[in-house]
Amino acid sequence: MHITGRPGAALTGTVIMSEQSIQNAPILLWEKQNGESDKAFAAFVIFRDEAADRTYQKVADKLQCSHANVRQWAYRWKWRDRVDAYDRDMDEKHREAMARGRTEMRERQARIGASMQIIGTHGLRELQAKIEQKLPLNLSTGEIAQLISEGAKMERAARGEDAEGRYTQINVNLGETEDEDAPPALTPDVANGETLQ
Repeated sequence: MHITGRPGAALTGTVIMSEQSIQNAPILLWEKQNGESDKAFAAFVIFRDEAADRTYQKVADKLQCSHANVRQWAYRWKWRDRVDAYDRDMDEKHREAMARGRTEMRERQARIGASMQIIGTHGLRELQAKIEQKLPLNLSTGEIAQLISEGAKMERAARGEDAEGRYTQINVNLGETEDEDAPPALTPDVANGETLQ
């Protein structure tokens, strides 16, 4: 690594890799392999990128070459292993992106929720001031019912739910159960050498 900068200034860095370190860097299975021809790799890329509809015949059709040639490349260059590794990597990246998206969504919703609470608190203060001045609130019965309901939910959440009325059900099975992976037990007629027709 080559680092430059003046004393007291922010450092900047550039990674300088030798040709040998580039050559020794690990090659991912879905990348072009050492010794793999450009044609064989191009065929693999078509196969890899077909995802759920991967067939050697589709590759042969797209390249206008023989199915046997594509099968030879696939066997020699272990296409199945390579696409399995590629699919696992793509799935992991997808799950990471989904997790990041869910985190961003929760943070966004938390900010919106906090803003709504500020607005709601301001509105409650205005209503409280009207009550203190003995002015009418001009609320419909639906709005009053919703205020009571939401206030009760918030209070329950803040104080913690009462466990009264909740229970845990425990089921106890006595006796033997059949193990699905075990071989079937011999019935008396099969144990005695009789066969079932």
